[in-house]
Amino acid sequence: MMRVDLRTITKVIEPQDIITRDNVSVRVNAVLYFRVIDPMRSVLEVADFLFATSQVALTTLRSTLGQAELDDLLTERDKVNRRLQEIIDGHTEPWGVKVSVVEVKDVDLPEPMKRSMARQAEAERERRAKVINAEGEFPGRGQTPASRPDHDALSHGDADALPAGSLGRGVGPEFHHHLPVAARTVAALSRERPRRRGCRRAG
Repeated sequence: MMRVDLRTITKVIEPQDIITRDNVSVRVNAVLYFRVIDPMRSVLEVADFLFATSQVALTTLRSTLGQAELDDLLTERDKVNRRLQEIIDGHTEPWGVKVSVVEVKDVDLPEPMKRSMARQAEAERERRAKVINAEGEFPGRGQTPASRPDHDALSHGDADALPAGSLGRGVGPEFHHHLPVAARTVAALSRERPRRRGCRRAG
């Protein structure tokens, strides 16, 4: 007679050296949760279901993570865990063993890779800071010419649709190259009009 424990068993998979799909060497460990759902098969179909289940988990961990890229291993952890659980459970199901959860505990990166990722993150933060500074220095408090309220009227030559004072002094030099010929002509006439009236009164 053999006594079989039907409670959930926790098995820690020792750290394994793995080379990912993008040729990065990492050291990964995991934890495995399983239980016996058919005591007869767990005794008759395999000599030692505990040892057999742990070895299947170990080999599956190495083969499956070797087909994944480093970014997927770091960011898509849930997807990787589900894939491991499905593969291991498929192997242990004939033994009457049900694998419920597989969790990758830790991914240990080599020091050069850690420094490279730190430099990449620092460069990304510097790039964002430069973009923010450039937007703050642009006229109109970060608005591009296309986002200014007077851009549509200027681009279509509709000078009458512009707010008062937007032609002449109100339109800065950075927008002059966006004005069509008709709008530039209206702007020029609006600046010269007071001088002509003054001349006629003097005459």
